[in-house]
Amino acid sequence: MHMKTRWTLFAGLVAALIAGGCNVTAELGEPLPGDTVEDKVAECRLRELAPDGLHIGNVYNDWLINDASDAVQNAGLLSSRFDMVSPEYSLAMNEIWTSERAIDFAAVNRFFDFARAHGMRTRISHLLWHEAIPDWLEQGGYSASEVRGHVEWYVKTLLPYVVANYADVAREWNVVN
Repeated sequence: MHMKTRWTLFAGLVAALIAGGCNVTAELGEPLPGDTVEDKVAECRLRELAPDGLHIGNVYNDWLINDASDAVQNAGLLSSRFDMVSPEYSLAMNEIWTSERAIDFAAVNRFFDFARAHGMRTRISHLLWHEAIPDWLEQGGYSASEVRGHVEWYVKTLLPYVVANYADVAREWNVVN
């Protein structure tokens, strides 16, 4: 099993226990021959266990949801078990801001379209993050004033796009880290 999948399932188990959720044996039955704890925990729909107002989330990884050999299964697990999603690194500056005046909105659209299609809230991390500066900006030899201008363009381009297209699912955004 992929390490991220194990970690996701472990995190889900911990969340279930904290929320008073799945008792793997009592609620899901005894394991069948060949079942693992991960198999049984995967059956637990945390989004259904959370009290009103508490959202249970997990990370959305663009590659795992769209391109991995088990993408359909990954998308199904994420959308059925959780009601909030965060894009992990999929919307990081260095992933979507491809040059001075170009943002790759394809990944942005995939993330928000996934959330909308599955009735999920979103929590986006790091509009601006020192660990996700695009190479072209970091190595471009720009003056401080030019960097500010580029960053201002990025923010003034990305945020209005998200608000205009995804205001119904774009609920929270960490701005600067």
